[in-house]
Amino acid sequence: MQTILFLNARRRNFLVRSIQDYIRSSGYDCRLIVCESDPYDPVRTVSEHFFHIPFDGREPYLKSLENLIRTEKVNAIVAWNDRDYELIFALQQFLDETGVVVLGPSKACFDVVYNKKTCSDFLLQNQFLVPSTFSEESAVFPLVLKPEKGSGSVDVYTIRDRQELDAYIRKIRHPFLQESIDGTHYTVDMFNTAYRNPAAAIPRKRLKVHGSESLVGQICMHADIIDLCLRIGRILDVVGAFNIQLIERDGSYYVHDINLRVSGSCDLTIAAGAPLQAWLVDYAMGKRSSFDVRIKDKMIMSKYYEPCFF
Repeated sequence: MQTILFLNARRRNFLVRSIQDYIRSSGYDCRLIVCESDPYDPVRTVSEHFFHIPFDGREPYLKSLENLIRTEKVNAIVAWNDRDYELIFALQQFLDETGVVVLGPSKACFDVVYNKKTCSDFLLQNQFLVPSTFSEESAVFPLVLKPEKGSGSVDVYTIRDRQELDAYIRKIRHPFLQESIDGTHYTVDMFNTAYRNPAAAIPRKRLKVHGSESLVGQICMHADIIDLCLRIGRILDVVGAFNIQLIERDGSYYVHDINLRVSGSCDLTIAAGAPLQAWLVDYAMGKRSSFDVRIKDKMIMSKYYEPCFF
């Protein structure tokens, strides 16, 4: 039996259920195991095989993760949190020796994209529009203040004036100052079948956002957005699912983030007809997928909170 590990699949209940349902329907001799550092995460209530590894420091965690991969005979890994790739790269020699497939970026790609400054420079060098960036001295307000490395809107602030900047910038170790663009926000779910080989781009409009996650979204199969993101996919050394975030202003598209992992609201993309769960499992199993799918354009998703008990 093959084993796929979903690492820190925080609150991704819909995706975990979708993957498990696809495994059952596909006939694969395969199982999904979910590993979480938070023992109370609701994903445990839908996971058929759940493991808890507390984060008690980098080295103890790596040792426990390696032991889990070995004892559960893991064949492939999918990560949800960007920072988990740093841990995966630390185990790269062990993973190579044991033949474990990682659906995600190369280390070189991760090092460029996970850093907001180098990612912005990389996109500019490849002729893509990005929000302007500032030094502390050259700041133009309003602006977005965020860490150079980070995700999930942690320590991200909209700054209105110099007084606010002085108050907040000292809270961030390596601050990154970026133009605040007023426009329509999109997340585009992507899938690369190999490095620099995108097979799918499904845009959705972010209608209502809490933190970094879209609570209300709408599929928007705009040809210009799809073409733009496929071109970005062709310069990224990543295999599997990832997502691109951009803002449309006056007919121009500004790329403000690339997350080298499956998106937090890919539920809408799946429900609209793009089987991300099948693509992830197929490529984890070393198989090919069909990308000839019909997407329900204009489909809307609205999320809500629901308690779980265990």
